Amino acid sequence: MKTKKSIRRTRFGGTVLQLSISGHGETEGVMLDTNSFVKIPPHSVLLTGKIKVGSVVSGSGVEIADRPNSVFYHAQVVIGKKLVADDSGHEKARTKSKEVHQARLKASNEKVVEKKTIAVARIAGIAVKPKGEVDRMLLSDGTSAHMPKELELKSKDFNLGDLIQLNGKGRTFGKNKFLHVKTVTFTKNEKSLR
Repeated sequence: MKTKKSIRRTRFGGTVLQLSISGHGETEGVMLDTNSFVKIPPHSVLLTGKIKVGSVVSGSGVEIADRPNSVFYHAQVVIGKKLVADDSGHEKARTKSKEVHQARLKASNEKVVEKKTIAVARIAGIAVKPKGEVDRMLLSDGTSAHMPKELELKSKDFNLGDLIQLNGKGRTFGKNKFLHVKTVTFTKNEKSLR
């Protein structure tokens, strides 16, 4: 885990292997083939629909973790020569963008219906907050699992490839799944993967 003294803007790049999605189906992060997770809050996306599995991205962000994978926050994400997401601005600008985005979601009157869901899969990526608490996990079955802080999960307790069972409430968006997690259990039940 990085310490506060080592936090700095760092370059990243790679091919998108998996998307982290929000409960509204919006991209809010990507896992790259370079073992890096890049947080991309929906309010920071400048070109909607450009960030996809298979996209080659580059950019820079604040690297806040390096285990079990690198995690970048406040990133600028580029595809080719186009800036597709920018969360690098000052706190005030990010807060304003977030407020506008939340107002747009509220105005859409979307009714969120989540179903009781159980996911059994391997950990493909982990996103953490600055103090090392797990914020979300990307699973090998395409699930983007969001962890409430009440679970008090730490990244040091997990490894990429661990087989876990998650219980919670979820939604499906095409090939992507969102899960708001209630419980996490390590499992050895390989049959559950089939």
